[in-house]
Amino acid sequence: MVKEYLKLLAQRESKVVLGKYYSNMWILAIVFIATFVSIAFSNGSMIYLEEKMNDPFTNWVDIPKDNENSNFDRFKSVLEDEEICKQFSIKRVQYDYYLSLNIFNRENNSTHYLRCRYFGDMDSTEIVNAILAEDNIVNDCRIDRSVQINNSLGVIMTADAIQRLGYSTDSLPTYVNYCAANMFADSLFGVTLHNGKYLPMPLPVLAVVKRLPSNLDFIASSRLYNDISNQVFELKSHPEYLENILFSVKNGYEETFKQKLKEIDVPEGVPAMTIYPAVKGSHSNIKNWRNDELFQIYFGYDKLPDSFYIDICNKITATCDAEAVKRVYGYVENKTYPGAGEFLSVTFSSLDAIRAFEKFAKDNYDVRIDMSLVNSKENFNAVSVMANILSWAMIIFSIICIVMFIVNMLQSYFQKVKRNMGTFKAFGINSSELIRVYVFIMLAIVVVAILMALAVSWMAELTMPIFGFVREGGFNYLSLWNEKTMWSIGIIVLCTVVTVCLVMSKLLKQTPGDLIYDR
Repeated sequence: MVKEYLKLLAQRESKVVLGKYYSNMWILAIVFIATFVSIAFSNGSMIYLEEKMNDPFTNWVDIPKDNENSNFDRFKSVLEDEEICKQFSIKRVQYDYYLSLNIFNRENNSTHYLRCRYFGDMDSTEIVNAILAEDNIVNDCRIDRSVQINNSLGVIMTADAIQRLGYSTDSLPTYVNYCAANMFADSLFGVTLHNGKYLPMPLPVLAVVKRLPSNLDFIASSRLYNDISNQVFELKSHPEYLENILFSVKNGYEETFKQKLKEIDVPEGVPAMTIYPAVKGSHSNIKNWRNDELFQIYFGYDKLPDSFYIDICNKITATCDAEAVKRVYGYVENKTYPGAGEFLSVTFSSLDAIRAFEKFAKDNYDVRIDMSLVNSKENFNAVSVMANILSWAMIIFSIICIVMFIVNMLQSYFQKVKRNMGTFKAFGINSSELIRVYVFIMLAIVVVAILMALAVSWMAELTMPIFGFVREGGFNYLSLWNEKTMWSIGIIVLCTVVTVCLVMSKLLKQTPGDLIYDR
């Protein structure tokens, strides 16, 4: 139990220690605010760097295939070895393709040349998972990730590319039209060709995203690359597309669509129009991000004149809302595949061994990686390490400043009250009791100042995003609640106790007479 006179001593002396108008506590609070804001800033920077270091966009290296290098395929095989992967922190190796495409604008009267990458594997690739992450999706435009997309002809596009095609982010398309060469298809299918040669062929949109790596406009699976290479999108090569009448209908518009079809006149002698949803699981390769209903339209099993199918499709298109109903095709499956990809894609879990990997590839297989790419990734890794070192250095420097402030404050205070200290000692109060009193006083002041500083720093963290002060990707500049903050508070409290004990022990070594008479 604390003695009454010690309580009274603590109560009265705390007012002196606090200074006039609590100046010492305010100064200490300002020092703590600067400390915690510095810690929060360093924490925020480290979180941002860590995200970037773990971002597949950053940890992804492209190695162009050198057809003249006979060692290239062997190099690819070696990278699949478990020990090699562990040595260089490799997570995945695959062949990919590049092929830019002409895509029609919204009105189908002009085209835009867009850059595309085709992935050998899209279903289990870290970079595709990162691309389809919630914070990279625009207006929730994303296909269900449980859907396997390796077999899809769909594309994942950037919002910028979508806007260049004339669409808005308020009305995102479910299909975009690939500009496919279809010479003479107008005479076979009764369609209007752009520049007398090109036909809009609908490709499903799987997602609209904010960004793609390497400033790409869209990405797709190698299935699309294979089908483009094998003329799957040429109507004249696949006459079955003519009578295979397939429409994609927006969710909620199905009943209206069926009603409008009933209003279309069917020539006499033609079997009645049959409308029903496409067989479940069929045409999964042309499902879009909204997963609209696909409707198949039949007129019996006998082949009708080409002009009939052309006329019916034109009537349906003219009758229905163009935004809600779109003619699509049940594209045939391509059975032939091109050779190995044009790029070897290597995804790393860490960039620590990127330089050693570059040397390994060059020395053993004569495979050369772009040095600017290696340097940029190596520098990024170095910045991360330096930021962590600077972060701890900043914390240590802040704590040293706080300790020096407490030492100076105690020494200055002691010069004012040393005669009182001598009197206390003369009346039998020993030094250890006095030290305990001042430890309590300083701890109370420090804890209050810490709470004030934490409140101010936290408010700064919460309000900065409101005013638009955020990093690329929405990362906050400040991140207060972190292990470093907790460690810093613990170290500050410990240093306060140790500092008060050491300083007061030294100052109270003098005899009561020396203190009273300032000898």
